[in-house]
Amino acid sequence: MEPIECLTVLSRILVTLGSNGDKVLKDYRHNLDLLSACLSHANSNAGFRREVFQSQSVWVMLNQIFSFYLENSDTRVVQDEIWQYRTRTVRGISLLARSMITACTAQDSSAQPYVENTHRNISNVTRVSIAKLCDSSLSDSTRDLYVKLISSNFQFLTNLMNTKLGDEYHGTIDYKLAQDLFRRIAHVKEPGDAPLDLEFAEHGLYLVNSLVDNKEFSFTLMDDQETFNLFLSALLNSFEEFSTNAAIEIEAAKDQDLNAIELLIVSICSKIITKPRFVTWIDTMDPFDGNMPNYLKLFQTIIVNRDSWSSDQLIVLITWLTTLFDRLNVDDNSVLTASLNKVLVSTLDSIASICQYEEVRQYISEYHYFVKFLDLLKMLSIKVPRKALKDSASKIQFPNTKSIIVEILTFLVHKNFKVQEAMRDFQGIEVILNNCNIDENEPFIKERSILCIKYLLENNQANQDFVAKLEAKKVTDDKVLSEAGYEVDIVDGKVKLKPPKPRSNPSE
Repeated sequence: MEPIECLTVLSRILVTLGSNGDKVLKDYRHNLDLLSACLSHANSNAGFRREVFQSQSVWVMLNQIFSFYLENSDTRVVQDEIWQYRTRTVRGISLLARSMITACTAQDSSAQPYVENTHRNISNVTRVSIAKLCDSSLSDSTRDLYVKLISSNFQFLTNLMNTKLGDEYHGTIDYKLAQDLFRRIAHVKEPGDAPLDLEFAEHGLYLVNSLVDNKEFSFTLMDDQETFNLFLSALLNSFEEFSTNAAIEIEAAKDQDLNAIELLIVSICSKIITKPRFVTWIDTMDPFDGNMPNYLKLFQTIIVNRDSWSSDQLIVLITWLTTLFDRLNVDDNSVLTASLNKVLVSTLDSIASICQYEEVRQYISEYHYFVKFLDLLKMLSIKVPRKALKDSASKIQFPNTKSIIVEILTFLVHKNFKVQEAMRDFQGIEVILNNCNIDENEPFIKERSILCIKYLLENNQANQDFVAKLEAKKVTDDKVLSEAGYEVDIVDGKVKLKPPKPRSNPSE
């Protein structure tokens, strides 16, 4: 097939769009067959795709078809046979444009006016279609047709954003389209709204994932409080609607197999929550207001499931997480409510998940959050009594918070002599030892506390002597020290700890 044949097909389509009469349905069917052949060739033949992309006449014809569709798009939803063929035809044109735009190179600036016009037309077709998709009275077949048209348009726009010309197209058109997309997904659970379609959400989020790469777009988004809240609500609704992990209520599960929607949400959120502007946004928000606890739960899940971060991203993350921790202002006078527990667990679990990185541990130490976390653990150890197995019938109180703090402290003391010393000076060792017990409020706290003790004693004679004195007074439990790898010994009448013997084979 030659580009001239593609032009002939587009010309036939234009004529049919403006025609009426008995033969028009037959013409539509024939045109769709021809368009399908043209599209198949464009998808499989890079040379043909490149030639068609470089044809100004093809771009002009595409835009004439889109313009006709927009001019004749009634505000009401028409569901007759001619309308269906017309919409299917426009979707085919959108798919052709989607294929053509992938042939764009950095040297194609001459095509910019034509591509820009197509971009504007496809954005407008998409906005009109989204508005109609919200009609809950649509038949299933009509809804499916709109979803397929919108999805192909999203694909064209996503492909465009990923070309060398892409940065030219993040203006008001895309922002308005993004607002419509967020509004549709965010409000989908409102009474009377039509159900959210997976294909719509997935291709829409692919587009958003490309848009947030643009600095101007993301800055405008985060500076627009109303739209940014819509954006977060859209992500949250998509997560709750299509995620297999949405029911996680306590510590976000690690190493989950993520589906396509989840991967997109991880990618989008990771880009947003690591922008310096996000720190400012967090500082203006009430952690307990509206959907904010659910947003924080979503961010927690994102952070826990992300494998790697750059140094700059880590600094942004720990900055807003510690800012949020300060905003919670938990002290001896705080009422330990379920809502506080939810937000605190989300915040602390997120911090614990990035404590494996040196940049984060340095930040926590330099800004004295180590002491703040230890003070919180002391307060909770007093206000939330340990729940023994025999008390299983009683209600669990303020769960998981203490064990996450112990996990953070364990990261901080590991091979860090300065923090090990500070733990002794600030009565941290006693607090950790007191948590080396089974606690039904905290399923993992015993194991985490024992590991923390192990690292507190590692290569630190002063800490070993301190714990030995506690052992002599029977303040601590021999079993705890044994599980941490240490033996209690009497030397010259004094209680000493014998550190574990080094193993010749690490696998032993």
